[in-house]
Amino acid sequence: MKTYAVRKQLRTSVQGLLSYPVNGIWNSGKVWDLSQTGYRTTGERPVPIGLETIMFLTLRHGEELHHILIESAIVRWSDGPHAGWDIVRIDALSQVRLAEVMTRCDASEAPSDVRLMHA
Repeated sequence: MKTYAVRKQLRTSVQGLLSYPVNGIWNSGKVWDLSQTGYRTTGERPVPIGLETIMFLTLRHGEELHHILIESAIVRWSDGPHAGWDIVRIDALSQVRLAEVMTRCDASEAPSDVRLMHA
């Protein structure tokens, strides 16, 4: 049986894409809920609890793009392709961008659009 803990912060409902390496192979997935301290994802393949890796996001709100680098995130729970991640390390600029996008998404009526942008 899966156990649940009360979140420290409310999460912003988003739907979009993310990219992250696991054992040298780049994976992609969708991010569903986002907070200043973590997020919920659905990936291409299951990830083990305790996995720590870098993540790349480009958050789009309206016509604006916000590039977010999460220097380190760790899997706290995993259930098949679904996982809950905690942000371990994020640079100051990405933290500010994340907060701005979350504030705008919470204030708007339309759902946000989060996408991974390939160079």
